[in-house]
Amino acid sequence: MCYENKYQSGTINAWNGKDIVTDDDTGTIIASGFAAGRKEYDNTFSGVMLGDWSRTDNTHAVIAKNTGVYGFNYGAMSYAFKDDGTGFIGKDGRGRIYFDGNNANIYSSEWLG
Repeated sequence: MCYENKYQSGTINAWNGKDIVTDDDTGTIIASGFAAGRKEYDNTFSGVMLGDWSRTDNTHAVIAKNTGVYGFNYGAMSYAFKDDGTGFIGKDGRGRIYFDGNNANIYSSEWLG
């Protein structure tokens, strides 16, 4: 049987997909997800979430479905770039621009380019 090294990083190859791994020599941290930001006065989150959030309790279906980078402003998702090659910029119902990297499309509810 032959095993192929899919990634150029031995740290990623050794990671089990769940635990947090640190490599002090390279300054690398590997985790399934992390968030950075702040809690607003009304207890909403403004910041960025990165990674796989499918195993967490969340109210955003797009986060549960795809690994990616997600931006929030006062609890509203304001952008997303997902592992399936799609993404968007803008809050829902406020002129959101969608990107479909699989089909080379950029569109919104008002315009298809």
